[in-house]
Amino acid sequence: MKTKQTSTIFTDLRMVPLALVSWSLMWLVTGNLLSPIAVLLVGVSLAALILRFRISPKLVAVALLAIAMAIIGLVRVDRMSVIGELLATDKTVVAVQVKLPSEPRVFTKSTRPAFALAKCELLQITIRGNRYQTDLPVTVVATNSTAKTFAELKVGSVIEFFAIATSPEEGEPVAAVLKITKDLKISSGPGIVDNTINRIRSALVAAMANSPPRQAALIPSLVVGDTSAIDETMAEQFKATALTHLLAVSGANLTLLLAFLLTVVKWLGIRGWAIRAIALTGVVAFIAICRGEPSVLRAAAMGIVALAALGSGRGGHAGLRNLSVAIIALLILDPWLARSWGFALSVSASAGILIWGKAWKEAMQTWAPEWFSEALVIPLAAQLATQPLITAL
Repeated sequence: MKTKQTSTIFTDLRMVPLALVSWSLMWLVTGNLLSPIAVLLVGVSLAALILRFRISPKLVAVALLAIAMAIIGLVRVDRMSVIGELLATDKTVVAVQVKLPSEPRVFTKSTRPAFALAKCELLQITIRGNRYQTDLPVTVVATNSTAKTFAELKVGSVIEFFAIATSPEEGEPVAAVLKITKDLKISSGPGIVDNTINRIRSALVAAMANSPPRQAALIPSLVVGDTSAIDETMAEQFKATALTHLLAVSGANLTLLLAFLLTVVKWLGIRGWAIRAIALTGVVAFIAICRGEPSVLRAAAMGIVALAALGSGRGGHAGLRNLSVAIIALLILDPWLARSWGFALSVSASAGILIWGKAWKEAMQTWAPEWFSEALVIPLAAQLATQPLITAL
């Protein structure tokens, strides 16, 4: 029995190097540190080695995955550079149409005038009289009097304006930075779904209206990831106390939500597929209310993996295999996650829950109820695992 268990653990852990290789390659590709020629040369060299020597099929699989990840990353980076190639030079005046997928953030604490920025979806851009349709992400910046108007826009709105377009910094997951210059107008308002979500989020903010300003800003951030009211002073205080991860949607958020939801469902006597359906509904609601941004999808994936392992009888090592698969899948969807501190925090928090969570929960259940042990163990394991990264930040 012991030999079989050890073998299972070893097999599960072998997915971890695949995830690390994928992560490293995407980090290189998105930083323009790996060229197509280099990938081609490595691929040809590996093919020659495979044909010349009898190499383990597992090593061949790792090599093929590495080459595939590099190619996917290069294609995505090349697509993101299209706008820069069309601009030819920085500070080109363009006419654009964008959709606002999340609340703009307002920055006031500096020697510069207040400004607001948001990551938007570029729907249309006109450069030197030529119009192009796209679906690329861009960063929109509004300054002076335009900042207030931009910050008050409803999520889901489609807006048009003239802007000065510049290239993003190296490794940024956007196609361009657009600074609004004039003629900001709303083309269309939010749809039914966006309006419903806006009302839910507004209701949460309204419920905190009579609270002290700092509490009113903090609660929406902790619950649904709305950091629009978090000022730079508060953000620095959270950073100094190693609690930065609480200001963003994380996998631990969803893990706690689903743990509570499933506890209530089981208490009501619901069993079988109905539990899975309710859990899936909870995940969809979580993604919708927290906005379906890459960071939220990342957190949802990490949370599902952590909860599945915590509630199963297979232990943390099977969970690490699932976590590794989730990392590879997320990097394929968004290669720039490889350079995201938020992604690293989510992965480390989920790994902490997987490695320590189940054992700690079972140890606590000898003297504490299940709901209490889960509520204590999940954030504690996540905090311990993320502490080295938070210290580095």
